[in-house]
Amino acid sequence: MKILHFADLHLGVESYGHIDPATGISSRLLDFLSALDQVVDYALENGVDLILFCGDAYKSR
Repeated sequence: MKILHFADLHLGVESYGHIDPATGISSRLLDFLSALDQVVDYALENGVDLILFCGDAYKSR
């Protein structure tokens, strides 16, 4: 069984970076979403059976 473990995504830390004029979204948020996409792509490409996300999804919750 292949298990992929990750944590500390911290969505909501938009006080860094700038607003992307093309999307109106914080560049920092786009970075976080890109990292999450990389995790998902890795899991799909490598036949991961289980993704274990261990917390800190948001900045303050």
